[in-house]
Amino acid sequence: MKRRSLILAAALTVALLGGRIATAHATDSSGNPVIAAVGDMACAPGDSHFNGGAGTSSNCGEARDSAQMQKDPTIDTLLGLGDYQYGCGTPAEYAQSYGPTWGFFNSIIDPSAGNHEYSTSKNSATGAACPDPNNAAQDYFSYFGAPAHQATAGEYSFNVGKWHLISLNANCSKTNVGGCGSGSAQTQWLQSDLNANSQPCVLAYWHQPRWTATGANASAYATWWNVLYAAHVDVVLNGHVHTYARFGPLNPSGGADAANGIREVIVGTGGESLQSASTSASPAPLANFRTFGYLRMVLEATGYDAQFIDSTGAVKDTFSGTCHGTAPPPAGLDISQAAPASVQADATTSYTVTVTNPGAASQSNVTVTDNPPPNAQSVSATPSQGSCSGQRPITCNLGTLGPGDSAAVTVNATPILTPTAVNVAAAQSDQTGQVTNSKTVNVTAAPNTSYVGVTNLGFGSVSPALAMGGVLQWSFVGPRSHSATDRTSGLGIFPDTGLVAPVAYRQTTFPAAGAYTFTDTATGKTIKVTVPMTARPATGSTTATFTLTWAAAAPPAGYSEDVQVKQPGSTSWVSLFKATTATSGTYTPRKGKGTYRFRSRFRRTTGTGASAYTTTVSVKVS
Repeated sequence: MKRRSLILAAALTVALLGGRIATAHATDSSGNPVIAAVGDMACAPGDSHFNGGAGTSSNCGEARDSAQMQKDPTIDTLLGLGDYQYGCGTPAEYAQSYGPTWGFFNSIIDPSAGNHEYSTSKNSATGAACPDPNNAAQDYFSYFGAPAHQATAGEYSFNVGKWHLISLNANCSKTNVGGCGSGSAQTQWLQSDLNANSQPCVLAYWHQPRWTATGANASAYATWWNVLYAAHVDVVLNGHVHTYARFGPLNPSGGADAANGIREVIVGTGGESLQSASTSASPAPLANFRTFGYLRMVLEATGYDAQFIDSTGAVKDTFSGTCHGTAPPPAGLDISQAAPASVQADATTSYTVTVTNPGAASQSNVTVTDNPPPNAQSVSATPSQGSCSGQRPITCNLGTLGPGDSAAVTVNATPILTPTAVNVAAAQSDQTGQVTNSKTVNVTAAPNTSYVGVTNLGFGSVSPALAMGGVLQWSFVGPRSHSATDRTSGLGIFPDTGLVAPVAYRQTTFPAAGAYTFTDTATGKTIKVTVPMTARPATGSTTATFTLTWAAAAPPAGYSEDVQVKQPGSTSWVSLFKATTATSGTYTPRKGKGTYRFRSRFRRTTGTGASAYTTTVSVKVS
């Protein structure tokens, strides 16, 4: 049996923390371990209802509540259900309100973090700014120390008698918590912890409830309920709602399930304040009390007996249950993908996602969620059974898979950008948590084509170099609309793509050598496209003639090419061919040995406008 017993050497610590000296194995008369659970505890010392710690009938009742629980010497463990110290949760507030009351149980508490442990802006009682950021519940973890399990952000488990107890942190988006959804780090830990458990009875607890009793239910914890239900968990305890509410055993949809359901009990009655359950809550609690108090549970080898005891000592609710027993091995799903090794850009490829039920029992509500390659357009999906909807992501409801059965989803997509296209698929069912698989297809370039991705970061390449007559594909992969607009000093030969929504592409052909500038009007980012000329051969003698090529085809009417040379020993460029409409020319070196450099630009011969000169090409003469 777990017990943080105190010995005489710890007496000073006990006095400082308000802890107690108790027997090593506090149990009920039958010898079974006893736990208590409560949340939403100490109001802020600055609360108008604090009243020197005495509180009022419906506010700041922590002193009366904790004093009543202190009268029960059998309690072995206190499960803290979150929101221990209201206001900002500072050390000074803990010392004035929580410490003198609930601090009595610090030696036996196993806490779970609430939302008020992450107070970062204003004091909930006074409206004043909090003195420290506390955005990672630093004050909470510092106050409770090792029992709060800061290293795992509050997710941990332990055994008491024949019971396995699991503490989770339901502040899903906070620093280091690890999320609450399917596939999140915390949910994966929960699944692994349940898989390793051999205890016949299981209880989980966290702060914010799945079923709230006050109105809208918290879908953020639906995945946890699914995982716990599949593992045959018996009880879930929560706080957050400042009332006591006991539900009957519930399935993942909130429906009554006496055989396999999980019983949820909300005990947000530790003293801060009180509220009422809604008469329209669905599911509706079987019992509800608007009074301060705590839950007392005797953990038997095959079940439990429980009471809700208010701050006057009156027993307001009594209930019991039998454990489901150790869950069978998880059902599991297998997921795989098949696809061609490669595909040419702008051509369609298919990914076949196959989901198989390897278990001995049927699995219901099998769902595949597919995230197609972000650089692919024309996405569609066809299932072998059921139906699919959406595109990013695609959701396919495959229905039920019997033992050993498989179903497949064929995802067709057209990648428009090299070098790879990655399809990511996930599958889950009512009986199995999420399993994932990814498949990569290599995307090859079309002949004489280069590719530039255009996203919110601008152009995904730096000054691409093309062959004369080459094609540049602008692959717009978003997530917003973008453009590739010619800004080359009034050249005016390239059509403006305009704003293009992802995922789509446009192509530009570059007929002649030059350096061309394009702008994405959505981001203001620019890119320079370089098309170099060629000189053949690359070396020669003073009597050799070199062939210079600067265009793949004759320029359209009104356009020409300027070609220049820089001779050995010179720092100046000299015009070699000016305003030529030819595609190539010859040159015989006249200045002796050395390196001859050539460059060219594409220009308008009617009106104004020209590209920048292209990068130089060199010929060595010996």
